[in-house]
Amino acid sequence: MKLHKLTLHNVGPFYGEHVFDLNANDNNNPITLIGALNGSGKTTFLEALLLSLYGKRSPSSRRNKSSSYDSYLRKLINRDVSALDGASSVLDFSMTTDGKEASYNVKRSWVAQNANSTKVTEYLEVFVNDVKDDLLTKEWANFIELILPIKLSELFFFDGEQIESLADPETSNEFLSSAIDELLGIGIIKQLSLDLNTLVTRNDKSIIEKNMKD
Repeated sequence: MKLHKLTLHNVGPFYGEHVFDLNANDNNNPITLIGALNGSGKTTFLEALLLSLYGKRSPSSRRNKSSSYDSYLRKLINRDVSALDGASSVLDFSMTTDGKEASYNVKRSWVAQNANSTKVTEYLEVFVNDVKDDLLTKEWANFIELILPIKLSELFFFDGEQIESLADPETSNEFLSSAIDELLGIGIIKQLSLDLNTLVTRNDKSIIEKNMKD
């Protein structure tokens, strides 16, 4: 998965359209470093990138427990434009599958339902080789999880302030273990096991209650 471009329109402090070139100049060191003064929008840039890929499941959205997803999106609309104009984040990347490279364009946009409401309508469009793919758009959440599980995303996209916590053995072991579980699909197995135990418990309880009535 090679990132090429992120386009932000009225997102946070980015009034109007802003295009960020994410192409790595050195293929041997494919690292993109974003540097700017405090308050310039570095965190918003990272949030928008993850939002493009994961939507409601993005780490930034999930960490914002004090408000709803609608409120989170509403706050991401630039304050100098009408909320009815909305905002959008578009990520362009390419990926090689079965020896063939394909380009992907993922556009996530959102607009307030009315000027006074916190309710927001979100739209997602996915294009493959410049052609809109309705099926992939519908199944995008499952598709991106196969490419880059959300647990692993924080190992590839992170704020500089996270480096210290990632480098700390006491805090990184659990995080890395969870990320590897997701990569190997172990997380799904664990969840299925928990769901199965819950189902068995409910079934046993139902049988006991039925026998007591009889």
